[in-house]
Amino acid sequence: MIQKKWPHVVNLTVIAGFCWLLAGNSATAASATYQDVADNYPYQSYIQELSAKHLIDGIAEGQFAPDSPLSREQFAKLVVTAFTLPAKDGSLPFLDCSSAWSIPYIRSAYEAGIIQGTSEDHFSLELYVRKQDAAIMIARLFPDSQGADAWTFVRSSILPVTLQSLLDDPGAPLSRGEAAALISLAMHAQDQGGLGGSANHPALLPYPGEVKAPHEDAWFELQLQPKQLVQLHVDSGRLLEIQDPDHHALPAAAGGTTTFTAKQGGRYLVHAAGLRSGSVLTAADGTSRSHALLLDPADPQGLTVDIQPGDSLFVQGQLKPHTAYFLEAKSEQQSLFDMSLSDTEGAFQRQGFVSVLQSQTGADGALYGTISPGKQGGAVTLHVLEAGLDVQHPILLQAGRFQQLFPKEGELYYKLPDGAGNSLMIQALGAKSYKWIQWDTEIPPMKYDDKYHVPPKPDPNSVKAETTSLHDQPFFLPCSCRILIAAPANSEVSFNVMDGASMGTAYPVEWSGRSWETGYRSNSKSGNFYQIALEQGRRYKFSVNERTADSNQTNPLSSYLYSISKMTIYGPDGKVVLQNDKLTEDTVFTPLQTGTYTVELQLDVPDRSTEIKVVYTF
Repeated sequence: MIQKKWPHVVNLTVIAGFCWLLAGNSATAASATYQDVADNYPYQSYIQELSAKHLIDGIAEGQFAPDSPLSREQFAKLVVTAFTLPAKDGSLPFLDCSSAWSIPYIRSAYEAGIIQGTSEDHFSLELYVRKQDAAIMIARLFPDSQGADAWTFVRSSILPVTLQSLLDDPGAPLSRGEAAALISLAMHAQDQGGLGGSANHPALLPYPGEVKAPHEDAWFELQLQPKQLVQLHVDSGRLLEIQDPDHHALPAAAGGTTTFTAKQGGRYLVHAAGLRSGSVLTAADGTSRSHALLLDPADPQGLTVDIQPGDSLFVQGQLKPHTAYFLEAKSEQQSLFDMSLSDTEGAFQRQGFVSVLQSQTGADGALYGTISPGKQGGAVTLHVLEAGLDVQHPILLQAGRFQQLFPKEGELYYKLPDGAGNSLMIQALGAKSYKWIQWDTEIPPMKYDDKYHVPPKPDPNSVKAETTSLHDQPFFLPCSCRILIAAPANSEVSFNVMDGASMGTAYPVEWSGRSWETGYRSNSKSGNFYQIALEQGRRYKFSVNERTADSNQTNPLSSYLYSISKMTIYGPDGKVVLQNDKLTEDTVFTPLQTGTYTVELQLDVPDRSTEIKVVYTF
């Protein structure tokens, strides 16, 4: 773009005629009628207003010269007087300000931090003031503008939409008419409590983005295009009113969050009240993690959003810490979605092509999700629901370690996920008891208590079902079943859920006297992992036994049936200390240090189960 070259020096023959500023009691200011300012001139009302307040004057009787430019010293005097800053005598650090008539005004603006020199030792009194420089001076009058781009701040937050073109050419000289409009609008904004103090001077709300509320009762301006989705959320107080570009009120949900789609493009006004100091108003569009839409588990209606084909919607929940939640998506067009849940750090907790996804919140209670309907798109209704409050919506147990916050009722329902491989061993530190509630009949009989049989099916509503005291001891869930765990109300329980499928989730097995037994577990060629405490220098003998699904008879391992039969022992540091692939013979091991060791057993015959027995000698 070709930049205009503007002259920077005021014609000295005209300077005397520019003493129009603050002429005070002149008849011209009192009459405020100028023949060269037409009624349809865009800044006419502002010129009339400042003339009536004796802040500006014409250059001659009936003449204002609205398109003539201003010098830097003239604009400094206008700013100081209009905003009632005290004029100050004294020296300035500028070589060209030793005897100028404007020194008291320049010094006042300089000490207030409103104006600076064009260099360290020059103020350039007679240079035309550029629009960009004028915007910077005006912005410095408002604490709200700190940290913002001055030109953007003034254009978007001081000037109404119809006058924002005033600053379209930042490098151009500011005219007398433009100066009148800029000063008048800035005065009104300051009189009405600064930006955000009224509907006429709202604070700018970026889209998408956020802004700090300048007042307890504040107004905000939002520029939207047709069909743009926006969710407004204030972290304190409530949203009172939303106005479209035609000043029609839009329905706003009671409270601090509301979501709507713009039917037309233009300027929307948002009115919020009851705001605390530092409150933040957010305008989110769901197109990225940083602008994710907020889901509220207390909202039974959920959030319905029209997702375009191929797009992804980002959502978030500010939820209870250490609590399990479901993210549920429903649509008339499809039943499954590409969904994921992640934590504050962006680490994926769960993902899949599903309609419901569950995850556990961390200490901050934050949960983030993405939903993609693929090529179909369409309206999708989203709910976030707290899990475990009833038997129909149990918490799905997954291997790992986590904290669980129990509700005031002190009870939560849990379930082993369908199709889980190994049995789960659960240690719930801080829980009081668990109760077997329901076995899911769609799951075939499984082996537990060292036997294969069909699990009993107690009445899910029966209060007589056996309750087992925990005392922080681990217990097995050997089938797809649902249990009710009780804990003190509003307490946190530390869960250690182990599936034996990795070193990190190895089954912990305790010694019983001088023997250690894993119990029979279904074979796995990917490995079953167990933890065992061993002492330095003691001699341990490991033996492996097997049995078939239709027999409870224990036999030594028939190695000829297996293409994979290997036992590996890992030391406390996770390094391999012993490996044996001849499991028909006992394995003898003497540790070099005391600690917790991990034993991995790999066997590839699926219809058999095996156990490891360990004894020690002195």
